[in-house]
Amino acid sequence: GARYFDEMARTLTDRFRVLALTRRGYGKSDKPEAGYDVPTLTEDVRQFLDATKLTHVNLIGHSAGGHEMIHFASVYPERTRKLVFLDAAYDRREAAVIFDADPLLDRTLPTAPTLRQRIEAEFLCEMDVYEISYEKIKAPALSFYAIGEQHPSLKSTMDDSTKAKAQAFTLLSAQPYQFRNIERFQREVKNGEVVVLRGTNHYFFEDPKQKDAVFAQIRAFLLRR
Repeated sequence: GARYFDEMARTLTDRFRVLALTRRGYGKSDKPEAGYDVPTLTEDVRQFLDATKLTHVNLIGHSAGGHEMIHFASVYPERTRKLVFLDAAYDRREAAVIFDADPLLDRTLPTAPTLRQRIEAEFLCEMDVYEISYEKIKAPALSFYAIGEQHPSLKSTMDDSTKAKAQAFTLLSAQPYQFRNIERFQREVKNGEVVVLRGTNHYFFEDPKQKDAVFAQIRAFLLRR
């Protein structure tokens, strides 16, 4: 939820009004059974901004939150100042195909899924079919990419064969997917900048070895005129 970004927020509050939104279905937000498509989630953002009387915003989003940012900046360009993608600027339609071949993917389906599991499944399904487009984005954008060096689910207790398959998947499937998305962002986002990070993970903004530099880069980008 929004609390993941507390430390980052504290580095910005001297110059910005910082608000965080936990999307529907997560944390303490309402948990309706439906409404997890990107346009609806984006309207949740718009209504949140209207309720707080914010007419122009910088948006920072992590992971699948990039879809809502892309959609918002495309539909409401006049309200979007700058965008910061935290390992979030990806076309997840391709990911749905690639990661279905992940040798460590847990394919076990719950026999009686909880509301949380149903929401998660609905949300991921919507993310996996949404076609992103950078064409209408006019705002300057900074996109961080944390390149996966090893499979995030790899465990020391796994046998050598499983480890080898997982590492091959990471190097031959997951990494090339990331680099294709980096190249696309650089090619299609007119005012885009890319920062590629190594030796960290998807939550690099919590990584003690990375976070100070990342926060400084975000701050400098947002303050730049």
